[in-house]
Order: sequence, then C-alpha cells, then structure tokens
Amino acid sequence: MAVTHCLCERTSFEDILKWARERGIDSQDAVQSGLGCGKHCGICVPFIEYALATGTTRVPWPCPDLPEAP
Repeated sequence: MAVTHCLCERTSFEDILKWARERGIDSQDAVQSGLGCGKHCGICVPFIEYALATGTTRVPWPCPDLPEAP
C-alpha cells in the first residue's frame, strides 16, 4: 500500500512535486501556502515532507522513515 496524494485538496504528490520544482520550493510550509495541501486535516504533511525530501511520489505505508507522531 502507498500514499499518493493529499485527500483534502485532491492533489497527487506527483503534481505537488512538479509544482514545487517549477518554483524551487522544498518546504511543506510553502506547499501549504501555495496549494493548500496539509492545511486542512494535516494527515498528508509528513508524507509531503517525505516526498519533497526523496522525490518519491508513492510513499509506502507503513513508512519506517516517517517521524513518529507527537
């Protein structure tokens, strides 16, 4: 199983990465401000951070590289 998009904004990680690369963006905060991804329920935030850091558009679940929730 893999996580592939922000459910609230219906935006794929592929589209998020393309948008971010076109603008030289590498932070979740900038993605949140520009696309709204991570702004609503927040579940996708660690997955978007992982995608931005690794360039992956399919984040495996469970993903041992994701930080633990607080």
